[in-house]
Amino acid sequence: MTTQHPTPPDLLAVLAAVRPDPDADRGWSLQDQAAVRARIMTDTSRPADELAARRGRRRVVALVTVGLLLTGGGAVAGGLVPQAFTDRFPYWADGGPSQPSVDPADAERVATAPGPDGLVFSLVVARADSDPDHHCTVAVFETAESAVRPGPSEFTDVSNNSCHSGPESTGPFGAGDVVWADGYWVWDAPSGDAVRAELRTSAGETYPVVSYGGSFYGWFPALGQDEPREAELIGYAADGTEVGRIQL
Repeated sequence: MTTQHPTPPDLLAVLAAVRPDPDADRGWSLQDQAAVRARIMTDTSRPADELAARRGRRRVVALVTVGLLLTGGGAVAGGLVPQAFTDRFPYWADGGPSQPSVDPADAERVATAPGPDGLVFSLVVARADSDPDHHCTVAVFETAESAVRPGPSEFTDVSNNSCHSGPESTGPFGAGDVVWADGYWVWDAPSGDAVRAELRTSAGETYPVVSYGGSFYGWFPALGQDEPREAELIGYAADGTEVGRIQL
């Protein structure tokens, strides 16, 4: 006689019904979210008899993760970085004779700021498992919907992505790189003794600046690819005194 097992309820429907206050989301790191979701995915691949024996424990896990699966990026399996991102940077994993492999699926945002036209400017970093000091870095413009997911899914990379060991920069506050990005200039510059910076255009407008690994990063509108870049970066020390100014 064949044993009939009841059809399991739709997990997402159960989660949606008992979702806690969204403010609880902030108490969970992306790593915690990924670990708990991976546990649920492992359970769903087990035989039905074993799942029945584990039903009580699974219900507890489901209740704990309510605020996770339904918070942005619900279509991203297992909390991993979206395939759109890993497909864009597969060569990070190639490494080299003296460089370890970096898996783009391990990437995480380390800084974000408002971008142009409702987009988000994000700095994304992935580190090598064998040598966490070795990492790859790229700046992207991504949609607001993409920015709440574990990693960029709808984005344009707008910087010269690079892989290396050590901090992004160890030099004094000064000029760095400026890259043309289809109507915008995207830049980075060593921070030196400056702990914050402000970018001003000749028109008196200011644009966001983020800091990571000994460098400042940001963007500003371009008049044209062949037109002069009229923007000034001003660095400030922790006590508010000016460290220096550079023309980008």
